[in-house]
Amino acid sequence: MSEYVEARYVKIALEEARSAEPNVAAKLIYDLLRDLSSLQRLSEAREQTLKSIQLLALSLARRSIHAREWDAVNEATDAWCESALN
Repeated sequence: MSEYVEARYVKIALEEARSAEPNVAAKLIYDLLRDLSSLQRLSEAREQTLKSIQLLALSLARRSIHAREWDAVNEATDAWCESALN
């Protein structure tokens, strides 16, 4: 899968998770992390997105999720999509 397609997949999965109930969102995020760990492309933008998703997962686990975690992961994913196009 191309890096751009992978980044778009992550963006769509995150949008789905954000609109879901917290327990469903957590499952979607953990599944996404599992998917990303099996793919070993290591661009800087991808790594930043992965770190943001991990922080989001921690927030979901603590049930202390805030809009800033979602915003951070969306910004990282947007940057990854942009980077993958270039």
